[in-house]
Order: sequence, then structure tokens, then C-alpha cells
Amino acid sequence: MNVVFGGDVRNGLARDVCDIERFRVLAWDLPYHGKSLPPDGVTWWRQPYRLTLAFFLDFIERFSSELALSRPVFMGCSMGGHIAVDLARFRPGLCRAVIGVEAASRTESGSLDFLDHPRIGNDVKADLMLGLTGPTAPEARRREIGWGYAQGAPSVFRGDLHFYGEEHDLRGEASRIDTSRTSVYVLSGEYDWSATPAASRELASEIPGAEFVFSPRAGRHMGRRAFDVTGLVVEEEVGLELAQELALGQPAQEHRLVDLDVPVHQRADRALVRGAGPRR
Repeated sequence: MNVVFGGDVRNGLARDVCDIERFRVLAWDLPYHGKSLPPDGVTWWRQPYRLTLAFFLDFIERFSSELALSRPVFMGCSMGGHIAVDLARFRPGLCRAVIGVEAASRTESGSLDFLDHPRIGNDVKADLMLGLTGPTAPEARRREIGWGYAQGAPSVFRGDLHFYGEEHDLRGEASRIDTSRTSVYVLSGEYDWSATPAASRELASEIPGAEFVFSPRAGRHMGRRAFDVTGLVVEEEVGLELAQELALGQPAQEHRLVDLDVPVHQRADRALVRGAGPRR
């Protein structure tokens, strides 16, 4: 099964997922990010960089098409968490499941222009991200998160937040997500003060059939904990696929069966995440 990670390939969350051999894991650098250069044919030096919802959705759809992916599982954190639920709403069926880590219906960000100012160094952006991590996270991993954000060109962080804090808005839309076409899982860490646990829980409660997993003592970029839940989600989706094959009398591939009557958040609570909050 394909797992598409919606974020910088240097992110520790992507690395944790790549540790496992059971999945085919695909991760990208968006244009302007990581080692991806600005796109050809665009006079990007004459206009401010702004990540838009339309581009993000089209990029993921085209990415899946070019690689001939058959309904992958999509996982993203932060702006990747927001686009995860946007995929479920605006591209239903493209993914068999989406996992929105630190996703919310809306995150009010206020004025963001100070983040693209010659007097604001990239160390400020690193410190902002460090403040979103949990106190129990390994210090080396926390510092990697800050280092990654400090590597961007001056305008990139501000441009990404255009999508995160200005364009992404599922208020009045989340309830229209059809989880029979794309399953939805929302994860939240206790110490995320941007997309708060309350906001993530509210989003999940608005989506019929969505599951919410709360991770105490964790913050944004929860790393291994998000990976653990991702493994459970993939197992559940494989189990559903197997059940459908058996119901249709089709040859069933060899899959490890899971108890589909037990919600993911309960299995995460028992085995992996410890202390997952109640479902909505």
C-alpha cells in the first residue's frame, strides 16, 4: 500500500515512516522547498510566494496521477494536516484515507507579514517551531525541526502560512466530507498551541465517521506517535479492502487481519499512543 507524506522529506515524521518496510512511502519537496527550485517559467523574483489551496490540491492529484497511485493513504502534519482534510472534502476518493496531524477547520493567524521582513532572521522561525513541540520529545529531534524551518528562503515560511492561516477554511464544509469515500483520522498533541487539541477535536466531531486521536505530552511534529497511528490506519484500510474482496468472492491477498469493530483511537490507546482521548 502506498503512503504519501505531505511534507518536506527532511522532516523527522517522514523519516520515521520510512523506517518501516511494509509500506511504499512517498514524500516530496514542494517547489521553493528543500532542494526543489522555484518553477521554470515563473518570474518568482517579481512576485511574493504564496501557497494556495488550489495549487496544493492540484499538485497532490497530479503527483498521484503521474506515479499511477491507486488510492493511497495520505498523511500530513501542520499545513500537511490541513491539506489532508481538504483532500477529503474537495478530492473525495482520491485517497482511501487521510491522516491530518494537527489539523483544524481554521487557524486564525493574524498578521503574518513580519515573518518576511529583513529584520526578522530565520532563527525566529526555528524558535516558533520549537515552541510547538512537546517537552518529552527528544531534544535532538526538536532541534532538527527548528533547523529544517530555518533553512527556507526568507519568503517561504510566510508564503506557506498564506495557505495554513488564510486560505484553509473548512468551517461549514467539514460536515460535507464523505468518509465512505475517504476515511478521515485527526491527530492532536497536547502542547500544540496553533491547531489546538480542542480545535482538532472539534474538526473531527464535525466530520461524520471521522476518528480523533489525542496524544498527551506530545506537541506538533509528534514523530513516532503519528507513525504508530499511521500504521494502525493502514492496517485498518487493508482489513477493509480484504473484507470487501471476501464479500465479492474475489481472491483475497495475504493481509494481517485487524479487528474492524475496534476504532483506531482505541487500538492506539491500548498499544501505541497511551492515553488517546475519547472519540469525539
